[in-house]
Amino acid sequence: MAAPMELWCWKGDWGLPSIDVDCLTVIAYARFAGAPLKLKKINNPWKSPSGSLPVFKNGEDLVLTSPGRILDYLRQEKFNADYELTAKQSSDVLAFTSLLEEKFVPAMLHSFWMDARNYVDFSRPWYARALPFPLNFFVPGRMQQAAEVRLQCTRGGDHLIDGEMEAQIYRDAKECLNLLSGRLGEQDFFFGQSPTTLDAIVFAHIAPVLKAPLPSNQLQNHLKNCNNLLNFCARITSRYFPSDSEDADHSTFTPSTVEDRQYSTTNKILSVGVAIAAMVAYALLSGLVQIDMSGDDDVPAVESDVDVENLRFQEEEREDD
Repeated sequence: MAAPMELWCWKGDWGLPSIDVDCLTVIAYARFAGAPLKLKKINNPWKSPSGSLPVFKNGEDLVLTSPGRILDYLRQEKFNADYELTAKQSSDVLAFTSLLEEKFVPAMLHSFWMDARNYVDFSRPWYARALPFPLNFFVPGRMQQAAEVRLQCTRGGDHLIDGEMEAQIYRDAKECLNLLSGRLGEQDFFFGQSPTTLDAIVFAHIAPVLKAPLPSNQLQNHLKNCNNLLNFCARITSRYFPSDSEDADHSTFTPSTVEDRQYSTTNKILSVGVAIAAMVAYALLSGLVQIDMSGDDDVPAVESDVDVENLRFQEEEREDD
């Protein structure tokens, strides 16, 4: 019996099977093409075979981590959602994919990671709750740094924090959404009645923006004015991911809930405990604090360097007398 195709991916939320764009692209395409893909949803990338997500496995020998290569492999295995596309339509897939990368992704990264309100009130707390200890302390910060580096590489370095540059990023993203809305028109999917690679890629990019309860969400507000894109996301979710849609928690994420307050208190206690232990260890190892076990009453006596110096000074005074 052949080993099942397996995809290690970020877990889902907000009615989506995964919160990660790359993972969601592969999952959506596999559903469209009818590929028997077994999902292994995790919240710790280090548990995956490659240390990152997504990871596609087929047996012990084949491991793929690039979404493009995963989709190519599925096509080779006869799970092809694009077999009816013409050469012109295939070119449109590449063109709109590039448009998303160039125009939409920068605004998406900025919205989730660089917008101060969204990062403090949503992105960091969400990943801090999802990730296991101690990854929850530093992984969200590293994800923010990675987003910042990518934006700096694509949008002009130090000018990233400039208000005019930020406004341009969002203008480009809204223009991209308008072009996608115009291309979709009144159709169910971008090339007719059946979803293709382009539908998987567009859905994976706009669905998290639409579903995530970000406190400040310019892109979501603009999406709500594109009725056909709203219907497009709802159509894919209801047809291909009904169980995820039914399990969606429609309540707004707020860090002030009881669970989050308990989580925050626990983290503070752990942080203080670790800090105290580190200071005590440093004091012992550096000799600032010494423990003398040879006291008269067999009770450990703690002496500091300051106490030792005072004793020496007193002894020298007695010798001088």
